[in-house]
Amino acid sequence: MDSRLPAVIPKPASAQSVATQVMPRWTFWLAIGYALALFAVAVAYLDKVSWLSWLPDPLGPIPLSVPWFGALGGMTIGLRGIFRHNQSWDPSYKYRHLARPVSGAIVGIAAYLIVVVVISATGVTPKTTGTLVYDLAAFLVGYREDTFRSLVVRATDALFGPHKASNEEEG
Repeated sequence: MDSRLPAVIPKPASAQSVATQVMPRWTFWLAIGYALALFAVAVAYLDKVSWLSWLPDPLGPIPLSVPWFGALGGMTIGLRGIFRHNQSWDPSYKYRHLARPVSGAIVGIAAYLIVVVVISATGVTPKTTGTLVYDLAAFLVGYREDTFRSLVVRATDALFGPHKASNEEEG
């Protein structure tokens, strides 16, 4: 054996690092289930299925399409993570994959409200229904949730002052 080459000793299975774990199959099937559920809700909504008739649109000031597109963005980035990291899986993301469509819908709603408030601040009355701009914004922030959260942090710091670190940081 050449002494210039390091000896490679395989790690036992119990000592595998996070970076070498394989994605659990349930994660893929959960994402597919989310995609099918979003598709079914869209079809039911567009066909005016009777069990959806109790749901008003808009829901208060928020068009129903906004949380749907936010959830779609969250589900899409989840699938990207599955396809990209299925052989180098980090199990700490499991809860993120479980909640991704819900958090996507939430940030989609927040983005919609921010856009409407910003447009209103210019003195223009925004059209709040029937426009794809809000749906696109909801999808994009659902897809890039981390980027949107950092933008909200920067905007909040600019308005109210920077966050002061404490012994117990928020998540």
